[in-house]
This record gives sequence, C-alpha cells and structure tokens, in this order.
Amino acid sequence: MGFTRALAMAVPESRVRFFGHSEHSHEVPHIVHMVMGRGRLTVDGSVVTLEPRASVLLAPGVPHALDLDEHSIALGPFLSPRNTPVERVRRLGVVPALTDLMLARLAAQPYTHEQVTLFTDSLDDIVSALLNEAFAVPTP
Repeated sequence: MGFTRALAMAVPESRVRFFGHSEHSHEVPHIVHMVMGRGRLTVDGSVVTLEPRASVLLAPGVPHALDLDEHSIALGPFLSPRNTPVERVRRLGVVPALTDLMLARLAAQPYTHEQVTLFTDSLDDIVSALLNEAFAVPTP
C-alpha cells in the first residue's frame, strides 16, 4: 500500500481519518465519505458498509461510530443546517462531484475560516442539489 501505519499516525489530529472513531454526534448535518478502502458506519443500531468513494449524509444529533479497515481513509466534513435531510441517515452512494470535492479539500487542506467556508459552501451546493432531486428513489 501507499502508506503505512506510522504515516497514518503522524498527525494526531488526523488519526480518525485512518482509524475511525467511537460513537458521538454533531449539531449540524455531517457527511461521512470514504476516500479509499472500506469502513463500517454504525448508526441507529445498524451497520452501513462504506465502499470507496461512497458517502452517507447524517442529520444533526445522530449518534454514529466509524470503524475503518487497514489502508482506508475517510473524511467527515460538516454542512450548513440548510442541508438537513428529512431522514436521519441518507445513503448517497458514489457521487462523482462529492468525490472530486473531497479530493480537492484533502489536497488544499483549508484551515482558516474563509478557506473552510469556501469548501463548505461548495459541499452544500452539491448536497442541496441531491436533496432536491425531482424523482429521488430510495435504495431498497
């Protein structure tokens, strides 16, 4: 693989992107996006298997935990409240525009409020379009 455990642990603040995290929740809508590898998102007593480039949208206040396989990377950016889904958990699957934005965010590493806001606004636009599809069909 292209990275080792030592590299995944090099930046303490980013370890959750490589190893996952215990149960918690957020006050705003939240995306869990698999950059590469595989993971298991435990939410509402169910396990959602995440494949490469797949995303799940969580409503505010939804407790969730993430377990990642070795050599996996996940991102979890926040959205604005305007993109709160009707359902508590919405499986978005693979959305190329989300994948492109997540890779751009990873490469850019925004850290100032203005920089983060630019990426959040772009993410909000993509998710808003997905939530407003005229004939969205739920996954069976």
